[in-house]
Amino acid sequence: MKRRKRRPNAPPDSYQSFVYIVQERQFEFGPLLIGKNPEDRNTEEMKIRNSSTFRITNNGSFEANVKFYFSSDVKAEQPEFEKDFKKGVFFLEPEEMTLGIDETKEIRVWAIPDEVKSFREELICVVRDNPIPEIF
Repeated sequence: MKRRKRRPNAPPDSYQSFVYIVQERQFEFGPLLIGKNPEDRNTEEMKIRNSSTFRITNNGSFEANVKFYFSSDVKAEQPEFEKDFKKGVFFLEPEEMTLGIDETKEIRVWAIPDEVKSFREELICVVRDNPIPEIF
């Protein structure tokens, strides 16, 4: 739930962890250790060090059924798919939810890298009966 308007210019201040950078419109997990087992993601240590929660609010006039996907799940088969997106690095829970009017729920996203490099991902939120998905 931390936000910064912009990323500081000079290292080490430019290295951010678990912060949403408003100017870049992206969440930064920061540097993470590799070699962790994704199956252990529900342990307290993994929740603290490799995940963050995001709040999803329904401010519409109707109940909202929302499904969540990652771009790497949808686009991985395309040849022009960007190399810094990789399937199996990011995980989310729950994958779908129902939100009542003015209701807020949380979604947890894990980043569990398997190699030393920078990874990107987009969270796609598809609301039933809404033709335009929201992408974060």
